[in-house]
Amino acid sequence: MLKASLALELAQSYLLIHDDIMDESDMRRGGRPTVHVEAGNIYASNPRRQKLGGKT
Repeated sequence: MLKASLALELAQSYLLIHDDIMDESDMRRGGRPTVHVEAGNIYASNPRRQKLGGKT
């Protein structure tokens, strides 16, 4: 049960980060910056928009 819960939590986190990148959102609810704004798209990467190395 713990592994299934962890898998769902990781999937939800991935989907939220992906949604923020696709929407080009700078802020999350509550006024916190999104992951791709804080860490850059290299670390919160969407392979369709940006390849590793920072080139589009």
